Amino acid sequence: MRKNYQTVLIDGDVHIADALAVDWIHDRLFWTDEALDTISVMDLTTLKRRVLFADAAAKPTSIVVDPRKGNMQ
Repeated sequence: MRKNYQTVLIDGDVHIADALAVDWIHDRLFWTDEALDTISVMDLTTLKRRVLFADAAAKPTSIVVDPRKGNMQ
């Protein structure tokens, strides 16, 4: 993916993206979706994505990643 151009990464299946976090070491994008109660990730190289957590009780509204330590909060 070219770094200097705007590119649509996700064009559907996201309802209310509350928070974004970028893992700049592994080129991954994380986001929370308030409507779906999910935390998802996309590989920015392959553009493959998946849901990491789906928990209606948790109501995720923020996300922080520290790729140097391998942490996500």
